[in-house]
Amino acid sequence: MKKGNELYNEGKTYIINGKPIESEKYFIEAAKLNYIPAYGMLYILFNGFLGHPKNESKVKEWEPKILRSLNYFQSKIEIGEAEEQYLFARILEIGPKEMRNEKEAFKLYSQASEQGHALAQNNLGFCYEKGIGTEINYEMAYKMYSRSAEQGYSLAEYNIASCHENGVGVPKCLEKAFKLYLKSAERGNASSQYCLALCYENGTGVEKNFVEAFNMYSKAAEQGDVMALNNLAVCYENGCGVEKNQKIAFELYLKGAEGGNSMAQYNVGACYNIGCGVQKNQKEAFKWFLKSAEQGNVGAQYNVAFYYENGIGTQLNPIGAFKWYYKSAESGNIYAQNNLGVLYQNGFGVEVDEVKAFYWYEKAALSGNPNAQYNLATCYANGIGVDRNETSAVNWYIQASEQGDVVSQYYLGLCFRNGIGVVPDEQIALDWFMKCIL
Repeated sequence: MKKGNELYNEGKTYIINGKPIESEKYFIEAAKLNYIPAYGMLYILFNGFLGHPKNESKVKEWEPKILRSLNYFQSKIEIGEAEEQYLFARILEIGPKEMRNEKEAFKLYSQASEQGHALAQNNLGFCYEKGIGTEINYEMAYKMYSRSAEQGYSLAEYNIASCHENGVGVPKCLEKAFKLYLKSAERGNASSQYCLALCYENGTGVEKNFVEAFNMYSKAAEQGDVMALNNLAVCYENGCGVEKNQKIAFELYLKGAEGGNSMAQYNVGACYNIGCGVQKNQKEAFKWFLKSAEQGNVGAQYNVAFYYENGIGTQLNPIGAFKWYYKSAESGNIYAQNNLGVLYQNGFGVEVDEVKAFYWYEKAALSGNPNAQYNLATCYANGIGVDRNETSAVNWYIQASEQGDVVSQYYLGLCFRNGIGVVPDEQIALDWFMKCIL
């Protein structure tokens, strides 16, 4: 019978080689033998790190065991054990809020890195790249990723490829990034397989190849990469690199959604909304849009607001509509910004505030939303939330009209016919009237 440390080291070998799903069973067996470092590694995995899918229920299961083991970690850290330095640094970084200490985590990663701990070196590189517990230093980030990769850590190889793709601490080189993703992907790293698929799909550092993109998404998805799972579903939905099959697409979206991926949750909602690969069901659509929205998906936030505003798949809820339009609008969604302006103008879910209505119309209009451009023009034409200005009204009617907004085209025709904010011109007026009816 294998000892706890032996099982732990076998699990860690799978981590090094980019196979976190396979590692889990070894850490669980080690934990059953009360090998405390396994508690820490399982806690990291179930929090959604090291390429492992997040599992909230498992986090709750292992967190108390971590808290009961703090004295063990402290005693090992005091004598300079690199493994416990790494594990405890991770806990300080991702653990319970009252325990989090990024500066101390950085310090422990540094100490473990000096002893050649590959996982700590990679995480130290990430700290330098993102400014976690220290100042951002891209050159040091690349240096630490490189040291970790030299020891064969596949996640560090992925990070080096990402540095080359984005010019982090090293000159940007898409061709080199592709080669490095390929090297890591061939070793089985799911994150590299996902990025390699993106390279093939978008022609980044290599010629576009949708079949290869599909193959790489498939390999990453088989290892539990939820982003790859979502993109694999997109391939099936659109027939990209594989024969089109909306039923399989929906099943894959649902699998990713149940795994907690917000984009997949959004796509499940979209499938239910239009009946793509599944029977149309607005209640189910709302349920999945809400799950995605709660994770911060801006498009889903807009959809939840729209459903609340119109009572689709749920009860009419003006306050809920305002809440979710506001969240989406603050994140830059131009359609939510326009609709938020409408709510402020009409007092739906919020008190009437024409100044705020104008503010949100203008924000969306400046970003090119034709509906907002029309609404902004109307504000200028009628003095809603702003001083009346017929010239500005015409300017915004023109911008909306040029994007095909027929109502703006009609009003623009009226402006030219009646000389409102512009020199009268019957021919131009007729041209705009004809455009809005053709």
